[in-house]
Amino acid sequence: MAQGRQIKEILEEMAQQKMRETWRLQEAYQVFLRSRPALAEAEHVMVRGRLQAARGQLDPQAADALAQTFADQRQAALREAGLPGDAFDYQPRCPHCQDTGMVGAPIQHPCSCVIRRLAGRIHEASGLDPQKCFSRFDASLFEDRTPLPHAGCTQRAYMERLRDRALAYCEKFPALERPHWLLEGGTGLGKTYLMHCIGNALADRGFTVLLTSAYQLNQAVLSSWDADRLDLFLGVELLLIDDLGAEPLLQKVTGETLFTLVNERQNASRAVILSTNLNRADIARRYGERFLSRITDRRCASVFLLEGGDLRQR
Repeated sequence: MAQGRQIKEILEEMAQQKMRETWRLQEAYQVFLRSRPALAEAEHVMVRGRLQAARGQLDPQAADALAQTFADQRQAALREAGLPGDAFDYQPRCPHCQDTGMVGAPIQHPCSCVIRRLAGRIHEASGLDPQKCFSRFDASLFEDRTPLPHAGCTQRAYMERLRDRALAYCEKFPALERPHWLLEGGTGLGKTYLMHCIGNALADRGFTVLLTSAYQLNQAVLSSWDADRLDLFLGVELLLIDDLGAEPLLQKVTGETLFTLVNERQNASRAVILSTNLNRADIARRYGERFLSRITDRRCASVFLLEGGDLRQR
């Protein structure tokens, strides 16, 4: 579901919640009034006085005096009942937007409370593990003795640099020169963890994110490529495809589907990040040169090779 549609749903939910709470308070107030006939009569006199003032049948100052009398009696009745003066007034949950969901002037935008709700929805549907995040990223787990051949630094130093690149990616998203990433390398090097970190950071900011394995994507296609799935895989602002190459290879399905998906997302300026244990020659053989060219295009994509020791073996 597109972010705009989700925000609209959240705003509608907030309006309904406010309406239900207002009705509940009104009903409670009416019960309070029925047990205090004198107060109910004072309110009736106050309302009648305001109507008469509006029609020019009563001096406005007299109407104000009736309103003040009622307000004093109401406060006294509340104190007597041990209730605060605003006991039957609606109390907004959000002090910034007063539960309207929108802030700013003259151009309004969703309040932070809406973004938090949106992030919660995104996390639920994203496939992300909330425990895999930048705040829990532990570079000390990586080997720090032998320089990597391609990087000229140790595995730990390289992963620290890659973490910083990922943080910068999230800070600038979606205004990125190269929004598409390919993470390649063997098993247990932190590719999947890094994808979760990026996805969680962007979901926290309210961006729509979906993490899927290549196998899950393949199964979704086989079970019927319907409009909802198209909206899901094509519509999210960041699509994370993990473990490319681990899915069964079905010619004309896997290769064509992946190329179409990546191509459509790139044309729509929607980011995609892929991880794979395959090298580039294997990717070309398995999915075709067109696909490899798309995901390694330096004009819009960045490729990162992860090497070193398998963390699962440490």
